[in-house]
Amino acid sequence: MPKISDRLQHAWNAFRYGEQVRYRDYGPGFYYAPSRPIRRIGTERSIVMALYNRIAMDVANIGIKHVRLDENDRYLEDIDSKLNLCLQVEANIDQTSRAFMQDVVLSMLEEGVVAVVPVVTTLNPTITGSYDIEVMRTGKIVQWYPEYVTVNLYNQETGLREDVTLPKSTVAIIENPFYAIMNEPNSTLQRLIRKLNLLDAIDEQSGAGKLDLIVQLPYTIRSEARRLQAKERKKDIEMQLAGSKYGIAYIDAAEHVTQLNRSVDNNLMKQIEYLTSMLYSQLGMSEDLLKGVADEKVNLNYINNTIEPIISAICNEYKRKFLTKTARSQRQTIKFFREPFKLVPVDNLAEIADKFTRNEILSSNEIRQVIGMKPSNDPKADELRNSNMPHEGEDGLAVDQDQLSYEQSAGNLNDLDAQLSALESSLRQSGLLNLSLQHYASPYYDPVKAHEYYEEHKHLKGRTSSAGLNDQGREASQFVKKQLQARKKARIEQAKTKRDTTIKESSSTTKTANELEKEKTKQEIDSFAAQMQSQIEAIRSSMSSLSKDEKARVAEKVAKLRESVAVKRQDLNAAYKEFSAKNTQAHKVATVGARELYKQETDKAKEDYQRELEAEMGKIQSETSFQGKKRKR
Repeated sequence: MPKISDRLQHAWNAFRYGEQVRYRDYGPGFYYAPSRPIRRIGTERSIVMALYNRIAMDVANIGIKHVRLDENDRYLEDIDSKLNLCLQVEANIDQTSRAFMQDVVLSMLEEGVVAVVPVVTTLNPTITGSYDIEVMRTGKIVQWYPEYVTVNLYNQETGLREDVTLPKSTVAIIENPFYAIMNEPNSTLQRLIRKLNLLDAIDEQSGAGKLDLIVQLPYTIRSEARRLQAKERKKDIEMQLAGSKYGIAYIDAAEHVTQLNRSVDNNLMKQIEYLTSMLYSQLGMSEDLLKGVADEKVNLNYINNTIEPIISAICNEYKRKFLTKTARSQRQTIKFFREPFKLVPVDNLAEIADKFTRNEILSSNEIRQVIGMKPSNDPKADELRNSNMPHEGEDGLAVDQDQLSYEQSAGNLNDLDAQLSALESSLRQSGLLNLSLQHYASPYYDPVKAHEYYEEHKHLKGRTSSAGLNDQGREASQFVKKQLQARKKARIEQAKTKRDTTIKESSSTTKTANELEKEKTKQEIDSFAAQMQSQIEAIRSSMSSLSKDEKARVAEKVAKLRESVAVKRQDLNAAYKEFSAKNTQAHKVATVGARELYKQETDKAKEDYQRELEAEMGKIQSETSFQGKKRKR
């Protein structure tokens, strides 16, 4: 808790501070932000500004970073630079990074080209390229030169917009990728703006409050006297309408009134609708996007065909102007990152999260961040791992290094087999091996393995075949095969269940034994700790009345106690590790035995199936009533 005197001395109040600097010269004041560019009247009064604003908001929604790439041009890390601060936090004192990006895109869409100027840098950019950008501003290019441009820029010090001539090499000049569609004098968007302004003018005329009446007088107006008389009559009707409370006037019985403000049909709205639909199609947009009811495919098409060209043009220009060749050779770049899960519905998010974590693309904490949850403190939540698969060291079982070495060696052997298969394939393609088998077009056919399979099974040829049997014999053979296959499948399933049960019981026994050993070790540790604590408390209570020599002897005693604690800890850890290793080895032996027994029983079931099938098929083939008629040649 701070002291009351410190609070009175250092506390700050905005109203008290405002009174102290009331007469300070702040500079010129405005009723609106002078740093914000003023949009053209024609654009503001049409629906085009809504289109500009939607595109600018979507582009600003994509983050841009100053990053470093690896040797494969993949994102490696963010670079802690002032340029990255401008791109991520604030571009200047008036705009955040997102508001600045929206300003850039709005100005670019309206003017066709926009200049992004580094206003404040660490070094002079006209002398050296090794500078860092601290403040960025957008400006309108008012004059073009071969190597320079004049930019109308907001001056933060004076509060006014000023024209500044700068080299093109230090200014990011971003051109609208859709310039031919939006900014050319006769482009689709400019024609639409002119039609909309024309429609606004017609609406103003029709809503100006005029009656548009023609009064037919009962006499001809050809002489000057009659014209003066008609003007006097018109003024009289105007005075009656203006002076009447309810706008009522009277005319003579011989006078007639004709109203002209009837609607006149024209094709202006049809032209506007046609130009709007054409503009949407050329920009890759639709009306559903502005309404916010577009589906995922329409949104994806809009992002890829409209947003991506604009953000790529901005990043490429930043990279070209704000990063030197040395920085680019050090794999520095400007990249944009879009969040792919923003368009995903909630009901599909769980399935996507399962696929990303199961295939080890995203960790659990990264998925939690996407759905707005705090990261988990579990270390496994930051690992790329498939939770559905067993991992090393889980369930209290240690990893067998011999097994890992064996698996690594087996992998090496598999690699050698793959290399030998590739050599044989190249030899077959060159015509040096098995020339008689070149008619086999399949790349998966291996004549060596096919010959080995034939030699192994040639004694079975014809013994289990239903060739030479009539329809009744084939039905009998199919019935026998189904019965034998069902018996074989049942034996294999029974062996599999027995194997899984044995492994599960061994794992449970191993885990229980480890837990019991842990509990036993914990009790021993607690007992030893209680003894040590009593000795420590005794020493602590006698410290105040000891002399210097006695304190030295107590220090030696404390050192011996510390050594005994270390020895006890080491002994307990070694004993537990030894027990765990033996227990794990017993579990591994039981697991290997169960799998070996399962393999033996499976092989035995297959052999019995084959033997019984041969015997039964022999009986069916020898039965004369099942034999088919032999064809004569």
